[in-house]
Amino acid sequence: MPIERHTDQSSRLTTFTATGAIALPDILKTLDTFKDDPPAKDILWDFSEAEVGDSFSPSDIEKTAKISKSEIGIREGSKTALVAATDHSPASTPRNKT
Repeated sequence: MPIERHTDQSSRLTTFTATGAIALPDILKTLDTFKDDPPAKDILWDFSEAEVGDSFSPSDIEKTAKISKSEIGIREGSKTALVAATDHSPASTPRNKT
């Protein structure tokens, strides 16, 4: 699986680093591990080396954030961050003007 997990207990941070071609099922497999092996308090998803395209779209990045929160639940003071090589937020997407 092209997603590596690293937990630094001293900083209470679990980093998931995705590289190369990935797809939403790869993310879902990783999220499924949260039940048996919960991440640290804070989570960083690093997609900066992942190939965003047909098999993994900007909307899949958004789904990852939503599912991450639902899988681990809301924990007071916890944070989830996502990093990508380019801005894939809805505000950065060009819109057709009519």
